[in-house]
Amino acid sequence: MASPKPIAVGILGYGRAGRGMQAQELKEREDKFRIAAVCDVIEERRKAAESAHGCRTYARYEDMLADPDIELISIATRSCDHYEHARKALLARKIVFVEKPMTCTWDEAKRLRALAARHHDALFVRHNRRFEPVFQHVREIIASGLLGEVFEIKLRRNSYQRRDDWQTLLRFGGGQLLNWGPHIVD
Repeated sequence: MASPKPIAVGILGYGRAGRGMQAQELKEREDKFRIAAVCDVIEERRKAAESAHGCRTYARYEDMLADPDIELISIATRSCDHYEHARKALLARKIVFVEKPMTCTWDEAKRLRALAARHHDALFVRHNRRFEPVFQHVREIIASGLLGEVFEIKLRRNSYQRRDDWQTLLRFGGGQLLNWGPHIVD
């Protein structure tokens, strides 16, 4: 039996998360995914994506959404833009894989979930920490029943970090609650 062809992915946002995390993870799974296109407003990033992946590039999101070859949109934009970008992709009948946090508000998350339910139910949130060995090991221990019924887990992340990017600015959905919070709650 032949393997199914890889899913054609369009990455929206080719900055730190899109280039440094999502594209690398997708390349590690070339048997399942193919980077077909990248959309970014910055020309140098589009050139870098074309060189690295041999893919089509777009300056406008609407143009990438109109590409009939793209099956899945991987959203790696600012947190404040996740809702609108995911909404447009769902309306374009694409599978949506959105960087955490899914949205900046509970109301937006509920609206996006309802829209996904009406449009093929293909909305996924990228919680990359789930694939780390420590996370997997804890899941194995809990599933084994060795600890009995687990009803509380305490997790601490103690560190100091100085950053100077959009993720530090509340108006863009930044701050530790929306940056680290989804990992800890997840």
